[in-house]
Amino acid sequence: FPAVGLVGILAADAALNMPDFRAAERTFALITQMVGRGGRDATITQAVIQSYQPQHPALRYGAQQNYQAFYDSELPLRRELQYPPFWRLVRIVVSGSNQSWVQRTATDCAERLQSIVETQYRGTLLGPAPAAITHLEARWRWHLVLKLPLSLQPGRVIDDALKDQLRLDGIHVAVDVDPVSML
Repeated sequence: FPAVGLVGILAADAALNMPDFRAAERTFALITQMVGRGGRDATITQAVIQSYQPQHPALRYGAQQNYQAFYDSELPLRRELQYPPFWRLVRIVVSGSNQSWVQRTATDCAERLQSIVETQYRGTLLGPAPAAITHLEARWRWHLVLKLPLSLQPGRVIDDALKDQLRLDGIHVAVDVDPVSML
């Protein structure tokens, strides 16, 4: 927008608390985009960013539009916490109309996966836990997240552990390899 001289971003850090490993990346992208909206002509543009966490790298480097600094701060965290691009993620969402059946099935899936993932594949299992959006379209939702080494084919892990769980009446088990969203 050529005539924009002031850009304001309210609660800029709200998205940082989303249950998704890409939350900082998405916050950085949003701030970078908003700050870049002004000043497309010769005028000087100011950006005012409201935040409770002004020193967070996504906010600080987004305001500076410093892609390299954000990348350099984010990559070591992802390596340490076993997130992409260093590890593969598999999200398993169990859903159904009966809340207790959904929880029981998610727990059964976790028990079946626990030993296989940690001993055979040297990965990590998170969950089961209620999904961030717990109730959607009259269905209860629980999920699990697998962190697996890049060399593995996730389909093999799922087939080994969950053959029987994928075909239960009234329960839907969705497997999302390399999920785009954790919601």
